[in-house]
Amino acid sequence: MTWLDRNVCAAGSDCPLRISEVRLRFPPDQSGPVVAYASCLINGCLALNDIRIERGRQSGLVLVYPSKPSATGRRHSTFNPVTREASEALREALVGALVRLLDTARNSDAGQYGE
Repeated sequence: MTWLDRNVCAAGSDCPLRISEVRLRFPPDQSGPVVAYASCLINGCLALNDIRIERGRQSGLVLVYPSKPSATGRRHSTFNPVTREASEALREALVGALVRLLDTARNSDAGQYGE
């Protein structure tokens, strides 16, 4: 299942990121650490894909950015935020979209069953 949120704007005054679109995909096996895979559109011209939203070891949700192995087997990020502001904007947009979707589903189920 893919979910699209076009009403996203996580950019604060300190961060030039305008996140205009978030797409979420859910893994078939929900028992692992991955809650969803996220993609987003930055400033209307840059797509970031396959960002994992995982359950953190301690608590909460964390973003895990894509990486690929080098010839020696060491993994290298294909992209990642380099400032705290960019990291916070992405986390707010992607995790926020997931939370809104889950809240919507929870409220829909509650209404369906008269809770």
